[in-house]
Amino acid sequence: MDMLGFELVHEDEPDAYTMKLGDRRVMICLVKCEQIEQPRFPKNNYAVDVYYNFHTDNVDAAYEDLLKKGANIGEIQNYDGIRGFDVRDPDGNRFGVVT
Repeated sequence: MDMLGFELVHEDEPDAYTMKLGDRRVMICLVKCEQIEQPRFPKNNYAVDVYYNFHTDNVDAAYEDLLKKGANIGEIQNYDGIRGFDVRDPDGNRFGVVT
């Protein structure tokens, strides 16, 4: 949560957490589930394979910040003018950070 800059809005520990990012335009609710089966992103012609991307104005600064915090991140890639990298959460789910 702190690693990506989310602020805790509501907590029903240990089963649910609601967080906001910035001005509340992005809110996420995480709910503890049993027997999770990770979905695979559908095959496509664009090398897209993550479900969610977080936008940043400075991908290099975001990369360095997450690296210093010990995040599990991939190398910065360039996708036709969009620069970004992957981040894995503690459960192995992949997200993108892009500019």
